[in-house]
Formats: sequence, structure tokens, C-alpha cells
Amino acid sequence: MKVSLLFPPTWHPSQPYLSLPSLTGFLAQGGITNVSQRDLGIELLDGVVTHSYGAELYQELVDKQRALERERTGETGSGSAEHLARIVESLDRFPYLIDRIEPAKETLRGEGFYDIESYKESLFLIDKWLEVISTLYFPSRLTVVDNQFSSYSIYSSKDLMKIIRDEAQNPYIKLFRERFVQSIVAGQPDLIGVSITATSQIIPGLTLCRLIKEAAPNIHLTIGGSIFTRLVDNLRRCPSLFDLTDDIIVFEGETALLELVNQLAGKKDFSKVPNLIYRQNGKITVNQPFYSENINQLPAPNYDGFPLGMYLSPEPVLPVQFSRGCYYKDCAFCALTLDHQNFRQKEPGRTVEELDWLKQRYGAQRFFFTD
Repeated sequence: MKVSLLFPPTWHPSQPYLSLPSLTGFLAQGGITNVSQRDLGIELLDGVVTHSYGAELYQELVDKQRALERERTGETGSGSAEHLARIVESLDRFPYLIDRIEPAKETLRGEGFYDIESYKESLFLIDKWLEVISTLYFPSRLTVVDNQFSSYSIYSSKDLMKIIRDEAQNPYIKLFRERFVQSIVAGQPDLIGVSITATSQIIPGLTLCRLIKEAAPNIHLTIGGSIFTRLVDNLRRCPSLFDLTDDIIVFEGETALLELVNQLAGKKDFSKVPNLIYRQNGKITVNQPFYSENINQLPAPNYDGFPLGMYLSPEPVLPVQFSRGCYYKDCAFCALTLDHQNFRQKEPGRTVEELDWLKQRYGAQRFFFTD
């Protein structure tokens, strides 16, 4: 079985996220070794924050200006007078930014990262560059760590089904189609997994799922991540989501994904897959009770294939996790307890072994504790 795991934009560009490496490590422990993993967020950011992309962008801005000068509608919103004003402003900023974005990126990958003023200035320049890109899709807005789609709500399934098809306001449609979709499906994986763990990933992630399903409808596609873990009851009432994915894994995904891969290779009895939500014969089924991992039997995360030098930090920073859940469970502001059903800790000896293995394999000296 061939598995492709994808992490869509947007997340902090200083380091990878833990979800895919945790799954890859567990699949390898279970005998599934033909696994590729890609952080599309950092790939996309690195690709558009370049002088070469700037040449393409400039022409798109000029074309958009001409189109809006010929025909525009209303005072605000997409295709409006305000949209034209934003395009003109972006063209004015363009010469200043185009010569500074790649140096800003390299500053963050070097010693300038440790100088607070250089760090802030570099992130500011990259953010302003993303704002220029965003004006093509006004009023939508991309930032270094987030996105805003003011015409749509991520909390409305109807809005989500619209925005993932709205080429005027969703920049990810064009960017994904041109940069990622063909390379993802060309490898003909048996299963593609898309990890959506933050609200900033909902629209990019579902856009990616739609494009993959349209390009390769026979590839089994599954979504995982904490966002959908918090929406189990809502998923029962949202059949349109299952037009974009074959199923969804909620709560902890290691055993669930391994069993899903095994079922796809065998009897395809999805009732045997823990934590799986799927549609069969028009009915949405939620496999319960939900399963929690024995944290002391989980392997170290596997970062093989990640472009660790592409992240905006001077040396690799690897996320690690040595506990799951929360022993307190009573903070009103925190959603951690929604992602894990109970509190567990790794034994100290395993913690030390894991850190040492990651240091030896990837040369990592910096770790980010996600507990």
C-alpha cells in the first residue's frame, strides 16, 4: 500500500507540525513503509516568496487592474471600486517589496532570526508581500500564519462548499492546481490523508480535497485532525462534506489510520476502523467507542522527507510530545481536553531515548514540546 500524507496551509513557518511525522512513524512500526509526507504550507510559502513568482504576480496585477478599469461593480467587495484601489496600491508597493522578500526569507533562516528587530522586519515584509498577492482575491487576505475570507464563514457548511469553488476569492484553488495537485496524484497513492488541525487550514484543506477528488476520484482520501474531532455531532448532519472525502478520522489517528490502510488492502470492512466516520449507502456512520493510544507504545515521530532547511528558522526545530490530554481538564479557555479523552504520560526513559534518536537522525538541537 502506498500512502501520501499532506499538511495544508497555514501554520507557523518556523517548524513542521507533529501530526504527519507521528502517523508516519506509527505506520512504519506497523509495517507500512511506502509513505510520503509533505508540508504544503511551507512549500507554498517558499514558492511564492520569490523573485521569479513576483514576475508572474506583477502581470496578474496589471491584468486585474485593466479588467477592473473596464468593468467593476459597487463600492466594496470583490470586483468593486475598492478592489481596484487595492490593486493600484499593490502595484505601487511592488517595486519596494520584490527586492526585499527573498533577503527577508534568508534573514529568518540565518543569524538575523535571533535579532528581534530583524526578525520582526522580515516577517513584516513577507506579510506585506502576501497582502499584495491577496489583492487579486480581495477581500480575502493571506498572512504568514493565517487567512481571512470575510465574505464567507468557516462555521457554515454552506459557505464552505461555496468558497472552495470560488476562484475569484479563494487563492488556494489556482495555487494548488498549478503547484501541487498533479504531483500528488501522479504518484498514484492508494490512500491520501489530509491533516486539518487549525481553523486556518479548513478552507485550504477542503479546497485541496476537492481538487484531488476531481483529479483522481478513485484514490481513497481521508481527513484527520483536531478540528473535526470537535465536530463529531455536526459531521453526522453534513453529508456534503463526504463529497470531498471518503471518510474522516477523529480523535487519535495512529491505530485508526493503520487499520484503514489494512482494510483498504483487504476486506474493506470500515466498521473495524476505530475513530472513523464514513458514509455508506447514504448513511453516515460513526465508529465508537473512540480509541485512545497507549502512549508508551508509540514510536518517535518520523520527519523523513520533510524539507527541514526550508522552514524560516536558522536550524531545525522538531516538535515532540510526551503526554496527551490534560490532568486538570477545567480551564474554560482551553480546548485540549476535546482532542484527547484522557491524560497519559510517556515514561521518562522513553522520552530520553526519543530525543536522542531525533538528535542523531536529523541533527536536531532544538525541540518544541507540544504537550
